[in-house]
Amino acid sequence: MKQTKTKHLLIAPLAIAIGSLLFYHFVYPYHLFFKEQIQLFLFTPDYLASYFNKPASVSLLFGDFLTQFFFLRGGGPLVLALVFAMEWMLIRAVLKRTLSLQTAGWWALLPVVADITSHLALSYPLGASVGLILLLSIFLLTERIKNKVLASLIFLLLAVFAHPFFGSSAFVLPFLVLFNKRFYQHVLTAIISFLVITAIPYFLRPNYLLPLTTTYLFPLIYWKGLLLPATFAGTLLIAKMLAPMRIFQSAIGALAVSISMAIAITGFLVNANFNLEKILALDSETYFRYTDKVIELAEKYELKTRVATYYTNMALAQKNELSERLLEFYQPSFYGLILPVSQKEYWQTILFSNELFYLIGDMNLAQHSAMLGNTFSPYYRSSRMMKRLAEINMVNGDYEGAEKFLRMLDKTLFHKNWAEKHLKENHPGSKAKWLETKRQQIAKNDTIRNGTDYLSALEFLVEQNPQNRIALDYLLCYHLLNKDLTAFKTAYDRYAKMQFSVAPKVYGEALLIILFKENASEETLQEYKIQSQQISDFIKYTSRFEDFSDDLDAMKKNWGTSYWFYFHYATMMEEEE
Repeated sequence: MKQTKTKHLLIAPLAIAIGSLLFYHFVYPYHLFFKEQIQLFLFTPDYLASYFNKPASVSLLFGDFLTQFFFLRGGGPLVLALVFAMEWMLIRAVLKRTLSLQTAGWWALLPVVADITSHLALSYPLGASVGLILLLSIFLLTERIKNKVLASLIFLLLAVFAHPFFGSSAFVLPFLVLFNKRFYQHVLTAIISFLVITAIPYFLRPNYLLPLTTTYLFPLIYWKGLLLPATFAGTLLIAKMLAPMRIFQSAIGALAVSISMAIAITGFLVNANFNLEKILALDSETYFRYTDKVIELAEKYELKTRVATYYTNMALAQKNELSERLLEFYQPSFYGLILPVSQKEYWQTILFSNELFYLIGDMNLAQHSAMLGNTFSPYYRSSRMMKRLAEINMVNGDYEGAEKFLRMLDKTLFHKNWAEKHLKENHPGSKAKWLETKRQQIAKNDTIRNGTDYLSALEFLVEQNPQNRIALDYLLCYHLLNKDLTAFKTAYDRYAKMQFSVAPKVYGEALLIILFKENASEETLQEYKIQSQQISDFIKYTSRFEDFSDDLDAMKKNWGTSYWFYFHYATMMEEEE
């Protein structure tokens, strides 16, 4: 009998761990990658001490330490799996000892399921889970003290430090003692602990420099993050009412499973964002520099959003395929080329925007975007932005500025090797290949310009260096997607005409529209090096368009990825939806 109970005790947390591991590794991994990228954990005394300037200091300290492991493929899912399994065992132990509940294992599922679904949200910190684990561990140790008065005094002392150390999870403590008669005057002790926990954040708020609501919620950002402590408190209340009904334990266990399923469904509806997960997949693979993977995912997802298009276009440009495959993917006019940095944008898109500016060699815009991305991220620090700022300063020749960021990254666990490698390259005589390549892109001269005039930025880069192929492709495609064929031809004639032995597909198709309107001669067509097959296809398209211009489906079937189709049928927008 004892072996059977032990087996069941092991099966439940193992099932929770394996289930969550598989889900977060294969279905929802990129949220975890991104959570690591918008945090920075330094192994320095000053940095570690800074955690105590805000509430939930201990839980955030341990939570952020564990969040570092999200950098590894499989690291995040493994950490979460262990956290969820530990939560279940601790919650079950509390229910068993506090309420002598036979179905404690089933009821322990409720808060765990709530926590599993809470981690689907990008804003939900690991520190929230760690805070509850630490609180329950300390409570179970306190509860074992045989002297009721001493146990109550220690518990009240815990209540004093609960919110400063563990944040909003502290509000489960009064519920823990309310139903536990092992404490002296447990009802009175619960009331006093609630008053203490409520008062402490109010009086410490001036030291935290936080709004009152934010202080109470910390480390959470939104109210929906309270699902874990609220579910745990609710579980205690329900379990207390049902505990005496021992002859209906099987039915009570089934009820617990049903409520768990309802919480799971609700949590998924509230917190899961699978479209964002796909966007973060494109973003993270771009960050990891797996260009082929980005294109593969773009073909798989077929997302019709400007951010998905933004990453797809960058991947194509890096492979010199943008001028060939531009219209094989969704193009929301020119809005999918560049993510603007403005007050109308979300913090994620501002953070994303530096990727393109760095890629085309505009270090001023890249630095501006990276600094804002770091500032507007939820925790005001980002390992990813620190790495980008270090790269930008190295390219610009600001070695002291680069060293500042590299020295910080040198104090991390998983970015240390990257920082050490770049520190060796951070000097005037460096022959690092990537550094020489990036410096060939940047403009040799500078000028005063509007930071949001991206067309002028592209023109400036290409004017300074026509061999900057990515910037050139972006300039030409900007005009094409805006249907400004006059500006396209002017730029093409000036910068691109002599660079191509054969006109790329999209450019050739656009040139044929222009040259057809100009009644260009055969010699002119040859001068632009347009393929004969493309000319033949254009004649077929023109004939088809004259007969079936109103039949969108018929035209799209044969010509949907051509610039001719885009030029005639794409609707131009005043602003991106």
